[in-house]
Amino acid sequence: NWLESQAPKTNIQYAGVTSKLIVATIKNKEEDKATVEVGVQQTNSATYGVTYKTARVELVRVGGDWKVDGLYWN
Repeated sequence: NWLESQAPKTNIQYAGVTSKLIVATIKNKEEDKATVEVGVQQTNSATYGVTYKTARVELVRVGGDWKVDGLYWN
């Protein structure tokens, strides 16, 4: 049928990654910016594998709120 013929021909399987925050440590804090090191546990939905990673999160203060300016995996 025509509708089925329009479907993509690839066999791509979806896999998601869930990240859970384990620890957060403030490394540097100034009036309008901060650096936080985070440790996360990640679970892959396709493999059910668990990995642990750390990242550096750069924050900036906008008005009265802290916003993420960058996240860099180690």
